[in-house]
Amino acid sequence: STVTILINAAPAGGILNVVPETGLALNTTFFLQTSGWSDDPDDYPLSYLISYYTTDITKSTVVKNSGISSFVSDVLMGQGLESNGYTVICFVSASDSYGASDSSEKSIIVEPVVDTAALAAAVDNQLASAFETADSGLVSQVIGAATAALNTVNCTLAPNCTALNRDVCKATSGSCSSCYSGYLGTSGDDNSFCSDPNNIQLARLDEACEIGDDCMSAYCTDTLICANPPKTCSTANGLECNGPDSGTCFFVKNTGETTDVCAVGTSSCSAVCSCIGDAEGAACDLTPDAFTQLRSMREQICVSIYRTLSIQDITEDVVASRATSISDVLLNIDQVTDVAWTNCASALAQTVIDASVLDPFFVAGNEIISASISGSLSAVLAVGSSIETSLLTLVTEAIDAQNGAIQELLAVGEEAACTATDNLNVCASKSYGDDVVDESYNPAQSDIDAFNNVPVTTINLDVTGDGARRRLADEAVVIGVAVVQQTSNPHGANTNSTSVSLSATSTDTNDIYTTIVLINQEPVTYGKVDAVSGNITCDLTGAAYTVEAPCEGAVVSIECYGIEAGTVDYTCPSFESMPECVFWNADADAFTNSPDCSVTSYNEYNTTCSCVSHPTGETARRNRRLAQQMVELSPRGDIATDMFYPHHPNHVNHQHKDQNKRQIN
Repeated sequence: STVTILINAAPAGGILNVVPETGLALNTTFFLQTSGWSDDPDDYPLSYLISYYTTDITKSTVVKNSGISSFVSDVLMGQGLESNGYTVICFVSASDSYGASDSSEKSIIVEPVVDTAALAAAVDNQLASAFETADSGLVSQVIGAATAALNTVNCTLAPNCTALNRDVCKATSGSCSSCYSGYLGTSGDDNSFCSDPNNIQLARLDEACEIGDDCMSAYCTDTLICANPPKTCSTANGLECNGPDSGTCFFVKNTGETTDVCAVGTSSCSAVCSCIGDAEGAACDLTPDAFTQLRSMREQICVSIYRTLSIQDITEDVVASRATSISDVLLNIDQVTDVAWTNCASALAQTVIDASVLDPFFVAGNEIISASISGSLSAVLAVGSSIETSLLTLVTEAIDAQNGAIQELLAVGEEAACTATDNLNVCASKSYGDDVVDESYNPAQSDIDAFNNVPVTTINLDVTGDGARRRLADEAVVIGVAVVQQTSNPHGANTNSTSVSLSATSTDTNDIYTTIVLINQEPVTYGKVDAVSGNITCDLTGAAYTVEAPCEGAVVSIECYGIEAGTVDYTCPSFESMPECVFWNADADAFTNSPDCSVTSYNEYNTTCSCVSHPTGETARRNRRLAQQMVELSPRGDIATDMFYPHHPNHVNHQHKDQNKRQIN
């Protein structure tokens, strides 16, 4: 017998016309029309989606949602990049009734508005007009054009990025963008060379070198070992922090403490400018008035995005466009007010949650939209511990919603869907129960970290807890696993490791046992410390006061009465430090230990936690492929490791009780 398979051909032969072909951002109105498409008569009607972008098609601004109309008029666009001669690429995707699609492009020139004041006036006028007529499409156009202008940087001092295998300068002054797709090098915006991974002869991290050019990281230490270079602060006019007269660069941990060391690729710290005098901005290159105006516009844009939730229906195009806009408006953290952050973060989270309920394809239908949403969620989390608890809860719910949508679309046993961003690393998968005992689960990792063999949190699961492999003949147990790592420390907790969140859903109601290897952010020395004695001088002050002895791992308070000078002897208690496994406790607003989790082994680089998760009931989400009814397992939340001192009291008090007897025991 024979089987005939018919393959649906995509529409073909179409073009996109734009009038005029040169204009001014937020001022010129453009007319875009597509024509000439042909397809099999049975495949009609055709639908057309029209958008534009500058360099990255995944960050397109939609000007006409998918529909049968072939044109859109009175379109406002954002400026192109100066480094690309202000070129903007207009794009149309034509789809037939079966979903097959093809595209066509047209390049035009869109020049910038002359100054910040003119930009602010144009944004005010256009947004007012859009909301007056409840024109959500116009709102999106204005927002896209405004963020393009707000994120403009000086690229005149950037090198030849093509020669470095990097995208052109667009977000960081004087710097090329990320490596070309498929190339490896220092992550993010940088001016170092990116290499073809198929032809790499460069040394990895911790391997020997003589000069920086020997290393993939382009940095060779004084000890001739490849390492990641120190992070640098924002630049203006080719100088960090706009030069020493405008600001100084320092390193700060995401716990708020300053530090002397902060390397590229380290998520636990950042380089920040401390501006001098009335200099403002990330690079200390703005006047107070200009800085205030930029913050005001970003706030206005975020408020406008949130307002569109009530006038714009959710579609896949709307989700993608909204995620791109929010990511763009939050690009410069220093210019984002608390009001802006709250509105943008709330709009994004609510959009993802609602869209995942309407249709999982809206948030996980393809890699581009999944990556766009993850990038926007990462931008929201860039604020770190400044994010409000209620807002963090909403954002976490959005992350879970996207992971749930991804798992719903995954086939059992299909390769995990992973996305690595600056502040959020996620992997979602779905497997049969008897397969999970052979699998190791990790949060996503960047290509360059994987190349350098950077250690990553590892999780192993056992469906039944007794190590037995079990698979029902008629009804297989299916496990959905999502591993989430928020590297910006949104809880503001000072833990040894970066926390990781594991979400496990199962068609079975048995406990799930997990073994989790958590990686310390930096080497930690554990061990026993002997008791140490010393003395402190009590001064004649006329009033009682308290001082703390310099004890490691304990607080030893000494009370001086102040009526006579003298010394007080003290003893710091001996103790043994060791790690403990802790879960984030929202009620306590802190990481606390759990009886369901214990340390099984540890060293200075990592800690292994052994935990058990118990069924807590049916989840609200119904998963067509995973199961009609799911069971979510707890403890469910961020897990990390912290320092634990089990062999001494946390607080020891010494009082200067006897002025004649100076030693207090």
